[in-house]
Amino acid sequence: RNPDQWELIQKQLLPELAAAPGGQIRAWSAGCSYGAEAYTLATLCHIVVPDSRVTIQGTDIDKRMVDRARLGLFSNDDARTAPPQQLKVGFEQVDGGWRARLALRKLTRFDAGDLLQMQLRSASFDLILCRNTVIYFSEPIRDELHARLADALRPGGFLVIGSTERVSQPAQLGLTTQHPFIYRKA
Repeated sequence: RNPDQWELIQKQLLPELAAAPGGQIRAWSAGCSYGAEAYTLATLCHIVVPDSRVTIQGTDIDKRMVDRARLGLFSNDDARTAPPQQLKVGFEQVDGGWRARLALRKLTRFDAGDLLQMQLRSASFDLILCRNTVIYFSEPIRDELHARLADALRPGGFLVIGSTERVSQPAQLGLTTQHPFIYRKA
C-alpha cells in the first residue's frame, strides 16, 4: 500500500539515514501484521543501502501473525502488487508463493507486543513505520501512541504513518512534517 511512500523511503529516507554518522539504520515496523512491510523495507535496504548495517524489528499484538512473519512466507496473492524487480531481489519463488531470502530474514526480527504497553527506549530507532494501525484507536490513545513513537525516534529519524492517518500537533512531539504522512524528529 501507499507506493508513493515507498518511493520516498527508497529514494530519500534510506540514503539520508545511511549517510548519517555510523551508517546504521535501526527500523521498526510497529503493527507489522504478517511481516510484509518489514520484508519490503529489508528489500529496499538491500537494494538502496547494501553496505549499511540494518536491523528491522517487527512487532504485532497477534502472536499468530508474528509466527507467520518469522517464516517470511507470502502467497502469490500477497505478492501481486510487488514491483517485479524488488520481488526478484528479495524473495525466492516457492510452492504457492514466495519466501523472503535468507539475507532479508537475517535483517529482521519479529516479536509479539502491545504497542500501547511495550517499554520503549528513548531515541532507539532511526525509522518507524506505523502505517494503518492507529485507525483502530480513539484520538486520545492515538495521540499517546504517537507521543511514544516520537520519543522512540532518535533526532533526525523518521516516522511514517498511513495515508488516512494524522499526527495531532506534531510540533509538540518534536516532529516536523517532511512529506505528507512522513515526520522527522528534530
